[in-house]
Amino acid sequence: MNARRIPLSLVVGALLVGVLALIALVSLAWLPYPIEDTSGGRLEGFSADHLLGTDRLGHDLASRMMVGAHIALIVGLGAVAVAALIGVSVGLVIALSRPWVDDVASALLDVLIAFPTLLLAMLIVAGFGASLATVTVGAR
Repeated sequence: MNARRIPLSLVVGALLVGVLALIALVSLAWLPYPIEDTSGGRLEGFSADHLLGTDRLGHDLASRMMVGAHIALIVGLGAVAVAALIGVSVGLVIALSRPWVDDVASALLDVLIAFPTLLLAMLIVAGFGASLATVTVGAR
């Protein structure tokens, strides 16, 4: 039997996503320092107290990175969930409708695809305010 080899890029990508997910899960239960804590010195290098050092305000960079990983995971999974929900719902409606609905939907989707994604995301955030939910919908 000729076994198929798993591509190296798939292994590296899965490993990176797994590390990000692990960091995000750990940040739910434990952070080295509270995110608002400025007890570290300004612009300290890495040490036993601050694993990645501190920024110009004295915030611990490891804590901030862990919280950022958590937010990135929420936005990424949320955007995939929103896109899947909208795509499956619209696809079912179009598939079970009359042929002219398919033609109209195809024309509307062509316009949506031609619209720059970044501009659309900025319009959604500008219209509904800056929050994690609007960023997730805008990131679709």
